[in-house]
Amino acid sequence: MKKITFLCWPKPFNDEAEYYPFQRNALLSWKSLPITEKIVVIGDEEGNKEFCEEYGFIHEPEVGEVNEFGTPYMKSILKQGYKHCSPGDPVCYINSDILLGDDFSTVSEWFLDSPLVEQNYLCVGQRWDWKSPEGVDFEEEDWEDKVKNKALSNGELMPTYAIDYFLHKAYSYPIENLPPLAMGRLHWDRWLLGYGIRNFNVIDFSELVLAIHHETSYMLNNTKTSRETYNTSEEC
Repeated sequence: MKKITFLCWPKPFNDEAEYYPFQRNALLSWKSLPITEKIVVIGDEEGNKEFCEEYGFIHEPEVGEVNEFGTPYMKSILKQGYKHCSPGDPVCYINSDILLGDDFSTVSEWFLDSPLVEQNYLCVGQRWDWKSPEGVDFEEEDWEDKVKNKALSNGELMPTYAIDYFLHKAYSYPIENLPPLAMGRLHWDRWLLGYGIRNFNVIDFSELVLAIHHETSYMLNNTKTSRETYNTSEEC
C-alpha cells in the first residue's frame, strides 16, 4: 500500500490557546490513519519541536522565503515539505485544524492503487464545519464514530471554495515558478486548485470523505477580520 506524507504549517503549540486542543485533534487524527507514512510539521513556532518529539512527527523548523511581513510563501512551505519526500511520492498539504478519519484512508488507498496515479493528480474535498468542537480522546476505540456523530449533528457542509487538503505527487508543482502567495491569506489555496485543474487530473473526494473543520471563536473572529480587511490590506 502506498502511503502519504502529510505537510502542515501550524499555529504555535501553546496549550493555553483556545485552538490548541483542536490542532492536536487534527494532527493526531492523521497519525491514526493506516495510510500515513509520516507527518512533517513546518515552522519554528512555540511548542512545535516539543510536540513533534512527543508524538514522533518530523519537525522542519525552516519555513524558507517569507514576505516583508514575515509570512512564508506557499511555494516555500511546499519546498520545505518536499525535502522529506522523493519525487512522485504521495504528499498531502493540509490545514492544521482539519480532522480526518478512516474514510480518507480508504478512498486514498483505492485511488493510489488505481491507474489514475500514472499522471499528475490533485485530490481535494470540501470541509464540514463542526460548530462546537471539543477535545478527542484517541485512547477510546470508538473516538472516530463519536466525533463524526457530533460533527454531523452540529455542523454543516461548507461551499466548494472551502478546501483544506491537497493530495498530490511531491514535486508536481513547479516550486521555483510558483507565484509569491502568502500562506494563511487569500488565494494561495485557490491557486493550487486552479493550477491543478489546468495541469493535473483533479479528483473530488467531497462525497466520500468527511473532512472535519474545527470552528472556534478564534477562527470566527479571524475570519471576520479577514473578510473586512484582507481585500484591501497591503499584504494581500
